[in-house]
Amino acid sequence: MRRSGVTAILVAAMAVGAIGCSGGGTSDTAATNGPQASGVPPATAKDRQMVGNMYTTGLPIVKDKVTLKGVMSKASTQAKSIEQLKVVQDAEARTNVKIAWEQIPAASFKEKKNLILASGDLPDFFAGGLEDVDIATYGSQGMLVPLEQLIDKYAPNVKKVLEARPEYKKGVTASDGHIYTLPLVEEQEFLKFYDGLMINTKWLAKLNLKMPTTPDELVQVLRAFKDKDPNGNGKQDEIPYSFIYGMAPYGIYSMFGAFGLTDNTNHLVVKNGKLVFTAVQPEYKEAVKWYAQLHKEGLIDKESLTQDDKVFFSKGREGILGVFSGVSENNMIAEKDFGTYAAVPPLKGPSGEQVWSRQYPGFSRSGFAITKANKNPEITMRWIDAMYTDKIGLEWRMGPIGINLKENGDGSFEYMETPQGMAYGEFRHSEAPGSVSPVAVLSETFNKLKMQTAQQIRQNSYLIYKPFLEKEIYPIAFFSIEDLTRINTLKTDIYGLINKKQAEWIAKGTIDAEWNDYVSQLNKMGLDEMMKLYQKYYDKSK
Repeated sequence: MRRSGVTAILVAAMAVGAIGCSGGGTSDTAATNGPQASGVPPATAKDRQMVGNMYTTGLPIVKDKVTLKGVMSKASTQAKSIEQLKVVQDAEARTNVKIAWEQIPAASFKEKKNLILASGDLPDFFAGGLEDVDIATYGSQGMLVPLEQLIDKYAPNVKKVLEARPEYKKGVTASDGHIYTLPLVEEQEFLKFYDGLMINTKWLAKLNLKMPTTPDELVQVLRAFKDKDPNGNGKQDEIPYSFIYGMAPYGIYSMFGAFGLTDNTNHLVVKNGKLVFTAVQPEYKEAVKWYAQLHKEGLIDKESLTQDDKVFFSKGREGILGVFSGVSENNMIAEKDFGTYAAVPPLKGPSGEQVWSRQYPGFSRSGFAITKANKNPEITMRWIDAMYTDKIGLEWRMGPIGINLKENGDGSFEYMETPQGMAYGEFRHSEAPGSVSPVAVLSETFNKLKMQTAQQIRQNSYLIYKPFLEKEIYPIAFFSIEDLTRINTLKTDIYGLINKKQAEWIAKGTIDAEWNDYVSQLNKMGLDEMMKLYQKYYDKSK
């Protein structure tokens, strides 16, 4: 977990907000200056209409307490049980809805989620964690409830978000026209860049070297880092360049742009309005050859192809890295050493072009799903809608006001100081689910949150890459269950071969001799069929 507290690591889950800050209440019909409503005092019970036990507007949501069963992932840095977290307790107090949570550690969530879905013993809702194949499969089978009518009738805040971001509405609308999940959203602008390349500027200064601008210049810098003892300890213990193979924030995908074509985990890019599969292109081949040469010369960390993030981060703290892949120096060094590394602007390609990979900032369609087992779908939709407010979403994501956040008189927010001896990730999750929260926090809200030092460093890195980000990327597409099943079947062999051969070629330098056979194998595995399916949804997005 990054100490800046702003990543996602989605994978695993991102955010969609809950109700409740410290004091007062939140009306789901509140007016707002942006797409999301802010908190206002709830209407009194006598002012509101009821359907059975449920109030149709305002808070609390129900007259007599209702209990719902929910399943959600758990961040590794959350020490308390979810029932003990302040934002959860505040939400129950405001809504009069109690959630019987089953919170599953992120590492085992997928396996446990699959067992729950297969067993048929369903919770009332899933707060994140569903994959596309789950949504498409169980939505079409009726295990997940279509949400569009519930949204129209009971969720004005959700509706505002989807109207403000039509691309998100399109992204959660299945091929059958139904919406089975609400989106998880964390719209921090600096999440748009895929990865970065950080360089030790103190070593550059000591060796009287300039910031590299081309792949060849970077090789010269790496050679100097390897041979000229820039850390000054008299040992050749420096690692010129390190990364984590196959892990997007710390990988080598964007660096391929220096050879004419960026890359990403799906190997799909859009160039000049055309969909391109990178892993069979000559630019991709040249990039892999370049990395093989670095490996041969001992210029990249010999463990880069196998190490995990813990090993990777430890090398940063040892002070032995010259260059590393990452979005900032925040995870790599102690705060007292911030300023050691700076982002290397995109290296110039063969034609002088500079380009860097881009991604959608903090969007996942797996946010919140109501199951067929739910006897109170209207109450459940009102509960999650109350989460879709700017202040409440921010609290569930970053921590409650008065503990983790300070609210200023001008409507802005700032971070409270992290207690001594506690990492920021631990502090952030001390009273909130944090990074796994079922909330949607848009840029209009994050723009009101003053950045910490660590976040400002990451923002500074983003600003280096911002002018060079890809102009167009593959759209947020929702595949039909048939097409998704077929693509996943094809990807198993195709991506398995790509990942295996790229790592082998970097380590062994045999790409020239094996390239033609590799391309032939991919074609036999159904690459053309897979690309036609991707093209189908790319065309539909236009």
